[in-house]
Amino acid sequence: MEDAKDIEFQGEKMSRKTAKLIEDVKLYGAAQAEMEKGEYAEMNLGKIKAILDEMNGSYKKYDKFKSDVEEFKEKVDSLEEYGNPGVELVEEVEALIAEGEMDEAKRRISEYKSDERYTYMPEKLKSILFDYMNETSGMFQ
Repeated sequence: MEDAKDIEFQGEKMSRKTAKLIEDVKLYGAAQAEMEKGEYAEMNLGKIKAILDEMNGSYKKYDKFKSDVEEFKEKVDSLEEYGNPGVELVEEVEALIAEGEMDEAKRRISEYKSDERYTYMPEKLKSILFDYMNETSGMFQ
């Protein structure tokens, strides 16, 4: 990653404060890119946390950016703690649907969706659950 203090904007060196903020923005973007690589199993949560730990804290001076970073850190922590049950659920639901146990599949998905942890699952994992719901739309009416 290019060192922010060496970046020039319209031919002028950036101030140290601006360079630090740009560095945090770049690191935040790198952490988000790592998060969206795919399913939970493909994520490297340790790498994401290491990237976030490299942030210099200049983001804390900007309420919206601070809020975004803190929410993202909560998602990472939640995935670290609760991510595997979400992956396991997808596998279980797939097996239940294959066995024709639609009521049990519906119950498991509904139970999972009502859990607050669900909002912290990766988009890819959410889309897998929605795919199951769409494929079996009759069972969710």
